[in-house]
Amino acid sequence: RDEDASISLFAESEGDAVAVILDPWRDELFTALRGGGAELNGEPMHCAGEALPDVLVGTASSADPERSWPQLRGIYYLGPPRSRGVRILQNASLGHAWVACGRLGSFFSVNS
Repeated sequence: RDEDASISLFAESEGDAVAVILDPWRDELFTALRGGGAELNGEPMHCAGEALPDVLVGTASSADPERSWPQLRGIYYLGPPRSRGVRILQNASLGHAWVACGRLGSFFSVNS
C-alpha cells in the first residue's frame, strides 16, 4: 500500500482553470479554481505562513541518480536546525497540496 499515492487532474479552458488532487488513503479531496481559492474537503485552505525554522519542509523522492545528489544536498541544507524537519513524499502533487493546507511550510523537488 503506497499511502503517498494520489490522483491529480488539471483542466484549463478559455482562461478558467481547475485542479483536483484526490488522496484516497486519507479520504481527502483538494480542489482549486483560478481566482476562487482552494479547498480541502469543501473547507477553505490556508498556508502556514510561518518562518522556515518553524515549519516542516517537504520534498519528493527520486530514483534517478542524477537528481538524488542535488536532492540530498537540499535535504541537508533545509533540515534541522534550519527547519523543523524534512518529510519525503512519493509525489509532488501531494507536497504542493500539503503546503496549501498548512501541513508543510515549504516543498521542493529537483528537475533535470
